Amino acid sequence: MKRDGSNNSFWQTIDGQNFPTDFSDLEFDTIIVGAGITGVTLAKELQDTGFKCLLLDKENPGFGTTGGTTAHINNFYDAHTFSPSTIGCKNYAKQYSSFQPAFYKSYPD
Repeated sequence: MKRDGSNNSFWQTIDGQNFPTDFSDLEFDTIIVGAGITGVTLAKELQDTGFKCLLLDKENPGFGTTGGTTAHINNFYDAHTFSPSTIGCKNYAKQYSSFQPAFYKSYPD
């Protein structure tokens, strides 16, 4: 699969490893589809807590969206910008915290 754009990503040019496709004798607690930054991070976090994970991807790890970026994990936060000078730092922090992942804990005033 060729990525869009004029330059090849590092992830396009490395030789991937092929692993066996018969997992019938193995057991996993979870299967993660997609070996980009999100899938790899999730697999690591789950494995660190004792889960057995199977990480699957049709390409090399990091090939898709992750490979097409320049170490920029997600543009979601960039799409929601607020000016601290116009709304105040406290309000800015409250609005920004509403975009955090589920594991992020916000504290009351």
